[in-house]
Amino acid sequence: MGTGRRFNLLRELGSGAFGTVYLAEMESMGGFKKNVAVKLLNPELSSFSEASQRLRDEARLLGRLRHRHIVQVDDLVRLDGRWAVVMEHIEGCDLEVLLTALGAEQARVPVRASVEITRAILVALDVAFSSSTSSGEPLRVVHRDIKPSNVRLTAEGEVKVLDFGIARADFSEREAKTGRVRYGSVGYMSPERLLGEPEVAAGDVYAAACVLFELVVGEALGRAELGPEQQEEQVHKAGQQLVEAGGSQELADLLVEMLAYDPEDRPEAGPAAERLRALLREAEGADLHEFAA
Repeated sequence: MGTGRRFNLLRELGSGAFGTVYLAEMESMGGFKKNVAVKLLNPELSSFSEASQRLRDEARLLGRLRHRHIVQVDDLVRLDGRWAVVMEHIEGCDLEVLLTALGAEQARVPVRASVEITRAILVALDVAFSSSTSSGEPLRVVHRDIKPSNVRLTAEGEVKVLDFGIARADFSEREAKTGRVRYGSVGYMSPERLLGEPEVAAGDVYAAACVLFELVVGEALGRAELGPEQQEEQVHKAGQQLVEAGGSQELADLLVEMLAYDPEDRPEAGPAAERLRALLREAEGADLHEFAA
């Protein structure tokens, strides 16, 4: 039970180390009903733990971010003594499920649709990093865990970036402190993140490039090589594979830039998204709306 509202948990949508997400029916005191997603802190975790702090931080952060490519949060409540984030329910599937299903049929996401998905991810990252609080305090959000399972696609072709639970951000209400622990998924981590260097937004651009490669080629790029020469060889091969899978040379060139070993050599999320928009005119295959339908 939340303040003035009742939540009826219908079924589990997914779970992680810190929390479980449920489809729930929310009913207000006036009889208004709506389906929502509820991310509930796992029962074995204390309300005073770092996991609880990060859950609350995620809710406060997403409450400040309003964009069509970012999952929307409606409230932060306590249900049966546990913290819970109330979010919009997005009908569809995440990209990991999509890629697995396509792989079983030896099919791939069309290049054009892949470019549109990646552009939406980059737009979301740009908005999150450049947004400010109501007092003008910059948020500088770094997601830190961009990967297929954290991007959701609807049947209408909408793209939503999910799970800001381990995001790094600069805002005064933040409870959890960023330490030296490396959060994220190894296969999508940039070289500097794997080496334990300071978190920067360019790491998210690298991860978005990994997603683009996986969408077009149909297989994961894999863990980044930690030597500059070895990583350059890995990235050069990735560009070739992208072209062989139907991507243009211009798209492959952008992929290589986004996967650059040094974060300073990667384009920022906003400019990279604009370059992808320009490349859409020449991209092969169905567009995202047609493919999703």
